[in-house]
Amino acid sequence: MHGASDQSILELRCALQEAKSSNPTPMTCRMGLPRILPLGRRGGRVSTNQNPPLAPGDEARRTRRVGMEQGCQRTRAGSKRMEKRRDTSSWILTLLVVLLLATCTGWTEAAKPKGTGSRDFYAILGVDRKADESTIKKAYRKLALKYHPDKNLDNQEEASRKFQDVGTAYEVLSDPEKRSVYDNYGEEGLQAQAAGQDPRTAHFGGNAGSAGGGQQYRFTGDPFKVFEQFFGGGGGFGGGGFGGMGGGFGGMGGGMGGNQGAPPQDLYPKGSMVSRLKTGRFPDSTSKHVWLIEFYSPGCPHCRNFVQNWETLAENLRGIIKVGAVNCQIDAQLCQQQGVRAYPTIKLAFQDKYMEYKGDRSPKQIKKWAYENMPSDKIQNLVRGASVDDFLAGPCKSSRSKACVVLLTDKYETSAMYKSIAYQFRNSIAFGEVRGSNVNLASRFGVKKYPLLVVICNGDEQTVTEFAGEYTSENIAQFLKRYEDSSLCKVAAKKKKPRGVSITASTDLKSLRISELKGFLDSKGSTCDGCLEKADYIEKVQSLLGLRTEL
Repeated sequence: MHGASDQSILELRCALQEAKSSNPTPMTCRMGLPRILPLGRRGGRVSTNQNPPLAPGDEARRTRRVGMEQGCQRTRAGSKRMEKRRDTSSWILTLLVVLLLATCTGWTEAAKPKGTGSRDFYAILGVDRKADESTIKKAYRKLALKYHPDKNLDNQEEASRKFQDVGTAYEVLSDPEKRSVYDNYGEEGLQAQAAGQDPRTAHFGGNAGSAGGGQQYRFTGDPFKVFEQFFGGGGGFGGGGFGGMGGGFGGMGGGMGGNQGAPPQDLYPKGSMVSRLKTGRFPDSTSKHVWLIEFYSPGCPHCRNFVQNWETLAENLRGIIKVGAVNCQIDAQLCQQQGVRAYPTIKLAFQDKYMEYKGDRSPKQIKKWAYENMPSDKIQNLVRGASVDDFLAGPCKSSRSKACVVLLTDKYETSAMYKSIAYQFRNSIAFGEVRGSNVNLASRFGVKKYPLLVVICNGDEQTVTEFAGEYTSENIAQFLKRYEDSSLCKVAAKKKKPRGVSITASTDLKSLRISELKGFLDSKGSTCDGCLEKADYIEKVQSLLGLRTEL
């Protein structure tokens, strides 16, 4: 309180001091200050002499007056400094208020909900108002891919709105004329221009981004067509809508429904090697074949660009893996059940499993992945004579058709073709494999050339039947179809004839199969107890041939 009061008293005191010559009335400055009387006052009378000589004792009064004048000068200087400070403070306060108002205005505009007033197309694309064409294109590319409804199946409505805004912003800012109108007159100016009016005289008012008249510019194109023209692929957006994708986008407005009446488009027409799959015609645990399936949308540029690769895969995998495709625009529910989140999605289907492919979409890589993940648990690896005996006595006899297949090969890995065949006949025929040029087992089955595929009925090696055709999946499958039921093996058992009756001392026993050697021994009423390998049977036969040179 003292700071303000003292300052005022000092100013008043100085003013009084200055007025002393014109006002002879005695005055007093209080607040602890010395009492001042005008010069010339003697004994209660006022002298007309303005500079009278000092009487004795007046020197003290002069000293006080000089001190008072100096104090007033200092007070006036202090007052000027304080006035400057007040001016500076006032200026700073004014600036802060202006900045605060500007910030609040910016917050208000930023918080303004979409669909009310003009939109800030620069903010939508995330670019500066001085952004060049290249920057605008890069921004559109990024955001269009981010908000494309095909990549946002969990939130298509929100993604569609943002995709629409991004398309509108790009349409305006990529067109120099529209951009100029927008920069000067906002969306209202664009609306006026679209209506054939002069943006300058349409009385919309306001600059870009201001609320103005509250009208929004109507997107004159299809955002999906803009997307396709930008990324390539050509054509419309598969009918322009997403009628089959959980509610669709038919009612989104703003140009998205231009072709909504058109029927959904299939990328794989009738006659294609790619099977068109849908609910009710979709692979499950009962399907005979292993399937490679693509889930796609006709409007997806990547899907359209992928068609040729998928057709090539269907040709390369023919007879081994079935290749199909599901149009998610038609069968959205099936795609949702399969957890499809982006297009195209590729899955390998067998039994009740659906494995999703995550790698490069080249046919070579997809084919390699599919082959590596095909099921092989239906094939028993035969490495010794004892494992063959167990196989013949167990799975071979217990199979539904009473038939089993043994493939002898010089390869160390099971081929995709054999995996496919074993899967196709998994419910009726047992499958075994002898790999890596197993000498002992090759001798037992009389292998002359790899590969060798034989069918054995009822676990009896005397019923061995060789496959004699070209080793293709189609030919082998056709050959094995005859054994899918037990009728052929029953006939084979009845027609079984002892083998080896024509063996003589000059016969090359090593060229014969074990089944032929066993047949010879059986015809002579002889057994070979403890015989495991082919050499054991040859030794037994040679023993018999030593008694009889020819039978």
